[in-house]
Amino acid sequence: MLEYFVALFYQYDLIDFLSWTGSVFESNTEKWANKTFGKAELGDKRRAKRLINLASDMADGVGKSIVKSGRDAASIEGAYQFIENELIDHNAIAHAGFQATAEEVKRRRLVLTIEDITSLIHSVCNELGNSIIC
Repeated sequence: MLEYFVALFYQYDLIDFLSWTGSVFESNTEKWANKTFGKAELGDKRRAKRLINLASDMADGVGKSIVKSGRDAASIEGAYQFIENELIDHNAIAHAGFQATAEEVKRRRLVLTIEDITSLIHSVCNELGNSIIC
């Protein structure tokens, strides 16, 4: 679940960077996180709020661990509980992000979709070992 959330987070970081605001995040990361994940249907409003807080904390600390990104001990503990919660459907998180992206794209005349495949190449190289493409 953590790997999926991190990948999803960085996917929206790139979209935000390229088309939404002209910067990595809006000046208020909680506003960005609410816009991106606020409609997540996670079965309990407290889970959605935790997702927004976690995304906001991670946005404030891009490249940092959850421990270093957390505002305080309670937010760090809440982040780990969120990630380990088997009742949270990662597809619902993705759906909320996709929905927010689709809504934002509709408001734009032109949207560039740029894909960075370096991580894909890296993972393929790890699986294949030393090969001609790596």
